[in-house]
Amino acid sequence: MAGYACKTKACFSGIAFLAMLVAAGAAAQDHGVTYPPTQRQDLIEEFHGQSVADPYRWLEPNDSLAVKAWAQAQNDVTEAYLGSAPGRDLLADRLTDLFDVPWVGSPRFRGGRAFYYAHPKGAQKDILYWRDEDAGSEHVLIDPNRLGGAAPAESAANITLGRWSVTRDGKTIAYALKANNGDEGHIEVMDIDSGEISVIDRLVDIKHSRMAWTRDGRGFYYTLLPNDPKVPETERPGRAEVRFHKLGTPQSQDPLVFPATNDPKTFLRPSVSWDGRWLIVYIWKGWNGVKVYLRDLESADDSFRLFYESDEAQIWVFDYKGYFYIVSNEDAPNRRVLRVKAGVFDRTSWQEVIAEDPQSVLTEVHRSRAQLLLLRLENAQNRLSIHDPDGRHLRDVALPAPGSARWIKAHPDRDDAYYTFSSYTHPWATYRVSLQDGRSEVWSRTELPVDASRYEVRQDWFISRDGTRVPLFIVRDPKQPRDGSTPFLLTGYGGFNYAYLPSFWASIQPWLEAGGGFAVANLRGGGEFGKDWHRAGMRHNKQNVFDDFIAAAEFLVAEGYTRPRSLAIRGRSNGGLLVGAALTQRPDLFGAVVCGVPLTDMLRYTSLGVGKTWIEEYGDPALAEDFKTLAAYSPYHHVKAGTRYPPTLITTADTDDRVHPGHARKFAAALQAANPAENLALLSVEPQAGHGGGDRMADDVRNWTRDLFFVMKQFDMQPRPYGMN
Repeated sequence: MAGYACKTKACFSGIAFLAMLVAAGAAAQDHGVTYPPTQRQDLIEEFHGQSVADPYRWLEPNDSLAVKAWAQAQNDVTEAYLGSAPGRDLLADRLTDLFDVPWVGSPRFRGGRAFYYAHPKGAQKDILYWRDEDAGSEHVLIDPNRLGGAAPAESAANITLGRWSVTRDGKTIAYALKANNGDEGHIEVMDIDSGEISVIDRLVDIKHSRMAWTRDGRGFYYTLLPNDPKVPETERPGRAEVRFHKLGTPQSQDPLVFPATNDPKTFLRPSVSWDGRWLIVYIWKGWNGVKVYLRDLESADDSFRLFYESDEAQIWVFDYKGYFYIVSNEDAPNRRVLRVKAGVFDRTSWQEVIAEDPQSVLTEVHRSRAQLLLLRLENAQNRLSIHDPDGRHLRDVALPAPGSARWIKAHPDRDDAYYTFSSYTHPWATYRVSLQDGRSEVWSRTELPVDASRYEVRQDWFISRDGTRVPLFIVRDPKQPRDGSTPFLLTGYGGFNYAYLPSFWASIQPWLEAGGGFAVANLRGGGEFGKDWHRAGMRHNKQNVFDDFIAAAEFLVAEGYTRPRSLAIRGRSNGGLLVGAALTQRPDLFGAVVCGVPLTDMLRYTSLGVGKTWIEEYGDPALAEDFKTLAAYSPYHHVKAGTRYPPTLITTADTDDRVHPGHARKFAAALQAANPAENLALLSVEPQAGHGGGDRMADDVRNWTRDLFFVMKQFDMQPRPYGMN
């Protein structure tokens, strides 16, 4: 890829831009919105002999005064458009009622203690609790509502509780704290009985890290990701390395355990076997390949041995009763389970204990004292089964309804497990299941102010462009006619092997109560049907995902559920890319679009933030064949002047350190300029938030109110007080 040629000097200072905002302003358009003035550069870049325009390159830098001023002006326009209507306030109140309900999550057991999240009514953030299993008295372990930043840079920030890990004896916890719900953060260590936080055991530069305790609890392995200003952000992921932290020593003394790959497309993850003998280091390469190294912690030899390597398959490993169990999709797209004597590195010694099921995808395997608990996906719905250590099927676990089982917690020294179940019409409930007889009992249930029984859920199948059958879940009031008059909200994801399962969406209840319908498409690129389904929607096959989504929309119209002018689409992150591509490829098919924290410039995504970590999923624009695929659908590059696009709300976060906010800014500018008199394209930038938005309940209420109210305004819908039909 050659460099770009800037045909005109369009760069200017933040001060000059602020002056331009004061001095200039576009006239109000047909939709009543006056957009802030946006500079357009005559910038051309050469890709593999092709000239590509990038007129809004200047909107990429996060630290530019001009960009910040422009984004604030856009925010002001969006807020003024949404206004402070009674309906918006009613919607916010209803969402608050739905989000602010007490609940208790699945417990994790260590040293005779249970650790679990719970939400007390009125709390902005969920709280981490612990209690002795016998005594039963509940203690607050970490209350994120009371966290303050220890580092000067975090002193005024919103602090989020990230990953955490407790020692085997249940007496010490290591946990990550992150500013503004981002990915960057630091690790702290606390003595659980006293609540004392160790000053010396504070670790920095641990973005994406997990903590893998040794069996004796004297230290843990973690991933260090140095934040060296000399290393470009795009290359930084490849500098990750595994280190060991011994409690009571400064981080500067943490020895290097496993070196960096220097490949920004990879992730390092350490793990310690339950028996404490083996250190396992994974080098993940997207969802397509992995290297697995093992080190015997009881041996004087501290070298690693390669246990597995593949560019076409992935495995994960756990120890159980003297064996390594291997969950693999090599030669088994839906995964199978094999085992080998612990310490044996000969691949020919691997023996299959649970064969691949051609009808369902194996997604999780958990071990108890005497059984294995398997979670599978069949037709995008979960099922649980119990097996003995030799893989023999013992019994199934009856789930309350077709839906999803999440946050499964089992323990090698216990005969029970816990899981949280929900579906589109079943709010969350956590169950304790006996692995000896398969019976489940409610451990905690969330009581929500909803009447979910009034809605029906059906799974339809539609035919995509190339003839592939794709499932679609539809949630609606059965009293609604099939004459196209019902407003519908369609969503999907279609990437990174992620399965979009039927679960309860408290956020969507006001939409249903206002008379809308809801649909979720299980697109290729996801993990609903195993490795082949994922690969059918990644890299050079990415257009299949957009074709599936468009076909889902066409199905809803053809079957009389809705009509194009009453059909809204919403997606976030990779799902934001999805709706951005659908918007630019079929603007006639949708009546409103909510495009959240999206990727939109697929020719420069590897140059923005941590984009290189997704090359295995999307391809590399530096390669001619990948460029051809990316250029064919990159939403930013397919906004056409004079085209009428449906009303669109684009959202991002000012401190998103996963998907660069420049994608959203550039896409908004392009849509606004394409047809300013007819195109309503608004940008909303959330403050003090990461890729997932803020972690406070008020953040969720504000963001869902914004998204739903924007769509309702396009469709002349009014939020209804709960109980009104």
